[in-house]
Amino acid sequence: MASKVTRRALIASAGLTLTGVGLYASWRSFLRNNAFVVPTTLGIWNLPADEANTRREAGEILLIDVRRPEEWRSTGIAKGAVPVDMRRSDFVETVRAVKAAAGGKPVALICARGVRSLRMAEVLLSQGLSPLFNIPEGMLGTRDAPGWILRGLPLQPWPSSAS
Repeated sequence: MASKVTRRALIASAGLTLTGVGLYASWRSFLRNNAFVVPTTLGIWNLPADEANTRREAGEILLIDVRRPEEWRSTGIAKGAVPVDMRRSDFVETVRAVKAAAGGKPVALICARGVRSLRMAEVLLSQGLSPLFNIPEGMLGTRDAPGWILRGLPLQPWPSSAS
């Protein structure tokens, strides 16, 4: 015996599906933009740009910009950030030294849009550095968050003598 699908049941089912999709999208956005959520690897925490700036100003984190020199020149760097090009052959050793010089503060990484900084956080974690933060919206922003620059957070020019 074939069951009869009523219009009311169909509408209710569609409504539940749309509600589920909306909740899922809200949850994903929440996960990407909150500091206490582990993204893909245990030991690496997401940190929104405004929270990173607040923690940097309070001296709670060491902010490292992993972009390339041409990117630093183009936009400047986040105020107080240490520029360390992720392509350096001694990237891990350099970050380790900068972290030690900063008193062992937790490291927060930033790039243009959060992809490279997460990848480099995974590299650092694999080499025993922790705790680590990733700024998933980066300097330029993503579809989920505006980024350091559009948030109007402080910038400084990149000194060309930096590495």
